[in-house]
Amino acid sequence: MTVDLVRAAQKIVIESTRQAITDVCDQMTNDIEEFVLRRDVNPPSDPGEPPALRTGNLARSQGFEPARVDGTKITGRIFNSADYAVFLEIGTLNMQARPFFLPFIASSRNQRKYSEMCAKLVQAGLKRGAS
Repeated sequence: MTVDLVRAAQKIVIESTRQAITDVCDQMTNDIEEFVLRRDVNPPSDPGEPPALRTGNLARSQGFEPARVDGTKITGRIFNSADYAVFLEIGTLNMQARPFFLPFIASSRNQRKYSEMCAKLVQAGLKRGAS
């Protein structure tokens, strides 16, 4: 009986955490899209600055995959599917980088925001699971 309760509790924790990470990835995807769309069209971006808005394709190409569980590891994934996103992010031989993804993720304000969001979502999921 005790083993069954522990397993049930583990399932609740894992599922709550998986769902929280999925929700955070979804929110991050939306926030990055908004961040990219806020950029002005003119003038073009300077090297080291996020890219200027042209067509909106870069922003629309933000996406995420639902979090996956592999044993005790829970992984969420956000991405940008625009063919040129990586070239903007890291630059090329002929163009300096115009990063938008890593600076957004790395900002301490955003790290705090998403950490707090994930913690709240996990707690809410645990409460629902305990009911």
